[in-house]
Amino acid sequence: MDQITFTQEYEFNALLKLSLYRYFSRPILIILYAFWAVFIFYNLFLDDSMFDSVSLFIFLGLMLLLPWAIYKNTAALFRQHYFFKDEITFTISDEEVKVEGEGFATSISWEHIHTAREYPNWILLFPSRNSAYYIYKPQVDPMDWEILKSVIKGRTEMFSSLRKS
Repeated sequence: MDQITFTQEYEFNALLKLSLYRYFSRPILIILYAFWAVFIFYNLFLDDSMFDSVSLFIFLGLMLLLPWAIYKNTAALFRQHYFFKDEITFTISDEEVKVEGEGFATSISWEHIHTAREYPNWILLFPSRNSAYYIYKPQVDPMDWEILKSVIKGRTEMFSSLRKS
């Protein structure tokens, strides 16, 4: 394969949607929020309430605290990280991923990327547990997107969770 090259400019709202999706698509959080919603509904609308209103407000506060914390963390990441400030150019080949922006350039071989995860509009490439390269689908040509997915599928040493095309 030759190489594909595309540029990315990140929008805060798209990154926030990704962050919320990543957290709230986890089964444990779905179960927890369903439990909290049933608990609050049961205690607010039925006569035989098990808890006082203070407990209900604590549960409601917990339900709202996590989305607020995700929003604040995503906003801080977006403001502070150089990766989201400028236009980023990705050059992807069978051997490596090159990422260039204003004031930085890096390349990493596919052997050092241990995980690739696809979300509805994103692919995240993880060289470590705490860092990722974010690739935003709406800003990538559909042919390049399919080439990128085929390159990832061809990497047998890497764990990947890609959606069906």
